[in-house]
Amino acid sequence: MATFETRLGVDGGLRPLYQIVVNDNGPDGGTSFAVQVGDISSAIPPEVAAPALQVFAAALTEPMGYRVLSITRAVVTETTL
Repeated sequence: MATFETRLGVDGGLRPLYQIVVNDNGPDGGTSFAVQVGDISSAIPPEVAAPALQVFAAALTEPMGYRVLSITRAVVTETTL
């Protein structure tokens, strides 16, 4: 089976990476998986992006009865050594 991979950069909060962690509610505690959403412009503040990501996460999970475990925003601050 072919695999497609893309790398998302995280740069000082200018274009943050968001990660949505979902669980499939399986009988043994379920299996969790993550969906990454990246390269969102810093012109879109987190308080605007968060509700849009919640709607996106719900669209991914509700039809199958999955549940959203978390939505996190990752930024890295540059440190001069």
